[in-house]
Formats: sequence, structure tokens, C-alpha cells
Amino acid sequence: MASPYRTAKPKKPRSMLLLAVPLAAAGLGFWQLERLKWKKGLIAQLHEGLDAPPVPVPANLEELRDMDYRRVLLTGTFDHANEILIAPRTLRNDSPVAPTAVGAHVVTPFRLSGTHTQILVNRGFVPVDRKPAATRPDSQVQGEVSFSAIVRADPKKAQFVPENDPATKQWYWADVATMASLSGSQPYLVDACADATPRGGLPIGGQTLVTVRNQHMEYAMTWWVSGRRRVCCRLTVFAQPPCNAVIPS
Repeated sequence: MASPYRTAKPKKPRSMLLLAVPLAAAGLGFWQLERLKWKKGLIAQLHEGLDAPPVPVPANLEELRDMDYRRVLLTGTFDHANEILIAPRTLRNDSPVAPTAVGAHVVTPFRLSGTHTQILVNRGFVPVDRKPAATRPDSQVQGEVSFSAIVRADPKKAQFVPENDPATKQWYWADVATMASLSGSQPYLVDACADATPRGGLPIGGQTLVTVRNQHMEYAMTWWVSGRRRVCCRLTVFAQPPCNAVIPS
């Protein structure tokens, strides 16, 4: 007589397929190392451009698109009547003003010498109480000037930054296209270097901040730790004896 019971077959380790997950995590970790190598090279290239002697502004301004963080030499005149204040901003370099000072950046159209072309120059920082041009007459430099500046790619609006209101002259971020349109300039922005700081000390040039995120090592470690945990979990499952429980047929 056949037994009314049957012996359950040991479960096959289907979780073997899940080993693909830790293997993929390991692969992603090594991929992040490659990204880390690339990012270090990019940062080195940016600093090399910042340390290099300034070059003349190219005749074809479109070439500035490929010169991010490169120093250029500007000669021309400022259009102070159309300066724009972007606020709030904090002081980024050492100066007689407190390092934690809060104020604004002064962006002024600049007519390139020998041309009818204007670009935008972020001249640097002014404290809150010196935002009105009348409080800093020495900043309204007249005549032709020469100074070095750093080419900047068009900034992107951060997530929680308010929208600009050009009608009331409230600017929270550098919307290059709009600022250029309102001032009759070409849509190119450069940051004045410290040598552009006028005799009166304002605006304070040299406010460029190199912002390149480099967290690839952290990402690699995250993937490797995640993969290690998966492996440990799989080994625990494989180490368990097969289930031979007798169950009703």
C-alpha cells in the first residue's frame, strides 16, 4: 500500500541567481573608480586653466563655451548704468571685510575694446550696506580698463532658489540669457579676478568658486558594502540544511 505521505524534495538554491546582484554591485563599484579617475583629471584640468596665464578673448565669442574656468584678458569699458545685483551672496575670499559677510554680486555689462559687443562681467562682492551704487562711487570706474577674468558656463537655477523678478530688479541667480537681453549684451558671463578690484576696494573680485562634486569613492564603497551584505545573506541561505519534512500528499 502506497504511503499517504511523501517526502518533500530539498529546495533547489534558486537564490543562486541572486548572486548576480552582488556581482553587479561589485562591477558598479569598479565603474565608480573609473569615474573617480576621470573626475580627478577634470579637476586637475580646471585648476590648470585657472593657474595658466590669461589669454585674449577670442574674436568668435562662441569659443567661450568651451573655455569654462579659463582665464581671459579683458580690455574695454563698463556700462555702470545697467549693473545688476544678485543677492544674497557671501564673501568667498580673504579681505578686510569679515569672511562671513553677506551682500551681493555686481554684474555689469562690459563693452569690449574696438567692438560694439558687450558681455557680462561678475565684478565681485559688495556688502549689504554698499549695494547702492551711490555708496561706492569709486566702483564706478570710468574709461578703458584691462583686467583678467574667468570664463563661466551659464549657471543653473538651484531647486529652492526663488525666481528672478527683473521688473523689480530682484535677482537671485545669474540668468545669463535674460540679463544679456535686458542689457543689450551677448549671453556670456565671466568672473572678474582679484586684479579687477578697483581702488576703493569694492566690488571685491576673485569670487569664483570651483564647484565640482567628487564623491565617486563614497559611491564605490556603498556599492561594495551592499554587494558584501548580499553575499553574506546568500551564504547564510546556502549553509542551511535542506528541508526533509514529511508532509501529507
